[in-house]
Amino acid sequence: MKPINKYLIRKKNENSVLSMIIKKGLVSRADIAKELDLNKATISAIVQTLLERRLVCEEGIGDSNGGRKPIMLKFCETAGFSIGIDIRVDYISSVLTCLDGTIISKYNIDVDHITKKNILYYINKTIQYFHSSMPTTHYGIVGLGLGIHGTVEDNNIKFTPYYDLEKFPLANKLIKEINIPVYIENEANLSAIAEKNAGIDENNIICINVHSGVGAGLILNDNLFHGFNGSSGEIGHTIVLNGGKPCPCGNQGCLEQYVSELAILNLYKQKKDLQNLDFNQFKNDILIGEKVAIEILDEFIIYISIAINNLNNTFNPEKIIINSRFTNEIDGTIEKIKNHLHSTINNKVIITSSNLKGNSTAIGASLLSSEQFLFNGLIS
Repeated sequence: MKPINKYLIRKKNENSVLSMIIKKGLVSRADIAKELDLNKATISAIVQTLLERRLVCEEGIGDSNGGRKPIMLKFCETAGFSIGIDIRVDYISSVLTCLDGTIISKYNIDVDHITKKNILYYINKTIQYFHSSMPTTHYGIVGLGLGIHGTVEDNNIKFTPYYDLEKFPLANKLIKEINIPVYIENEANLSAIAEKNAGIDENNIICINVHSGVGAGLILNDNLFHGFNGSSGEIGHTIVLNGGKPCPCGNQGCLEQYVSELAILNLYKQKKDLQNLDFNQFKNDILIGEKVAIEILDEFIIYISIAINNLNNTFNPEKIIINSRFTNEIDGTIEKIKNHLHSTINNKVIITSSNLKGNSTAIGASLLSSEQFLFNGLIS
């Protein structure tokens, strides 16, 4: 029989108490003890530790059915800050957040193209910006989360189809330079974390991100699903057309060659013989009824509907959130997608666009960093 590890039990109980305080907003010691089935002495000791660490504070007096009214406890989300960075092909989107994901500040950088040679410069520039402008707090910046548009396993970048970061030891290099913890995760997974944190009650959700590529973050039974080696949710590399357009992954006819922003805008440029084109011009042409633009958007709707149908019938989620400028900024796109879903097997799924205004990956990266700080023994 293995000896009982009292430290692990204590840490598990601390995490349970802190998690409950965060979830409830305001809660008493007695209610924590009752819900977690722990004795009051244990709860009092844990709460005292959390108070000393400044992660919890006492906030007002609660109601009582008799006897002394309880002192309520509240999570101190401003005890520290996290940085989340969404690393796109030609654009870096960053947020500084409280420990609960509330945005304090944003910082965006347009770049020509992300490479191994310039990525450290841009990340350091972002950190310096937040350092120079952030309020004073007890823990300062507790960590940095990075969203990668590609596959990630165990904090290592495995595959990046549209920028040159494949197998680049980004986390190790940054930790040596900035001396704070660094966490790397797939961008769609981070979006799913952010969407869940934003108040989604469902325990089975899928977040589809459509940017330079296409990916899906899966939360199944309230847990982020990575698959065998971190490659789950790579729906952009599912084949929708046999012998179709070549893809950087090595296959032909992959979904993201037909629905990614890059693919859509390149197709429109080609058909209209345009030298330059950005999303806003494409959107404006849709609004004025430009025939070719509408035809291309209709093709996007058909292919993304196929992907949604496949995900729906494979994972049976309660909600699917689409994070794309095509659905967020072009009215009616979500409804047209819904009209293409005819399955009678799983027809109760909720299809919606994201409310996080393009910040979901950066927010999710920041939340990942905060979660590691709070629950994985990184507090000194």
